[in-house]
Amino acid sequence: MANKKNFTEIVFLVSHPSDLNLSFKIMKFLENKSFLILVQNNRFSSKISMALEKRAIKNYEVLLKEIRYGKKNILQNLMDSIKLKRDLMKYKNSSLIIFDKSQLISNIAISCFKKYLIVSYFTKNTNKRVDVKLSIITLFYSIFLYLRPVLAYKTKKGFNINTQARPGYKNILYWNGPGPVNKKISFPTKIIASNDEIIIFGSRFTEWQIRKRQEIIEEILFFYKELFKNFPKSSYLYCPHPRESKNEFKVLKNIFGDSLLLINDFISAEDLLENKDANKFCISISSAASKSAYLMGFKSYIFANKINFENEFHKTMQSVHNGLCDHYFNPPNSEDDLIEYPVHYDAGNLKKLYAFLK
Repeated sequence: MANKKNFTEIVFLVSHPSDLNLSFKIMKFLENKSFLILVQNNRFSSKISMALEKRAIKNYEVLLKEIRYGKKNILQNLMDSIKLKRDLMKYKNSSLIIFDKSQLISNIAISCFKKYLIVSYFTKNTNKRVDVKLSIITLFYSIFLYLRPVLAYKTKKGFNINTQARPGYKNILYWNGPGPVNKKISFPTKIIASNDEIIIFGSRFTEWQIRKRQEIIEEILFFYKELFKNFPKSSYLYCPHPRESKNEFKVLKNIFGDSLLLINDFISAEDLLENKDANKFCISISSAASKSAYLMGFKSYIFANKINFENEFHKTMQSVHNGLCDHYFNPPNSEDDLIEYPVHYDAGNLKKLYAFLK
């Protein structure tokens, strides 16, 4: 990691394309403060680097090693983590901004900075089971790296594992949507004109390992067939899930044909939305991008409650979508259904973010 001669005031730790998009939002309010973007070495690092280069942002570094809880060579991962911690300590007087508090690298980074802020979605608590095996691993790293116990939880989704430090981190702000009033910030919504374009956010449903998998897939495909039947004259943009294998697009292409266009030019769904000023509506099974669209001022929907998921699975998928309008959970069947949609408006409230950036 390069040795900075000048003091870096703000350090962003970016692990996911949506983290980068949120970083771009915050950068608008830095008021000429010096900043550095640290990019986690993972499956997204090349994509994130390309997006930064595209914007002519040069003050970023991709971390040399991939560091995460699930690495098989625990000893090597620990050694890499210790080296990373030594490198990060040179920025200890800078202010850290991160967007995920559950990863190993996040806990390491927080322990190195005197001042930090987590900017995150607020997710309603759901019944989660402690993953005993992984918790032993997370506690092992806790002892050597940051002396803060971290437990691992497995959600009903099966492929999702969340971790939680004990006690939880206090320096956290939830952007847009519900959450503790004293920890909320919001960005101004956009004014979206109406056209015939519908955006579909991918969910990787063809890759889910769940009970009654084939039945669930058939229900999802039936819904999309009905969507196309109800809005046959619309054009459709497909924004893939960041970890999708592209199989979902191929399956939906069989339904929508030439009306469906794959969009790959943006770093994330939020980046796509930032560049849209007109749209009919956005839709997904239960993607967080649907919530982002709603909170940015788009007409947006999810249809998870139309699918016969298991009850706990259903609750897990909807946990991130709490506090939104009823229309959001009831996709339209006709143009008339769009008329009554209560588009979200927010002038923005960033006082708590400004306070941190001072």
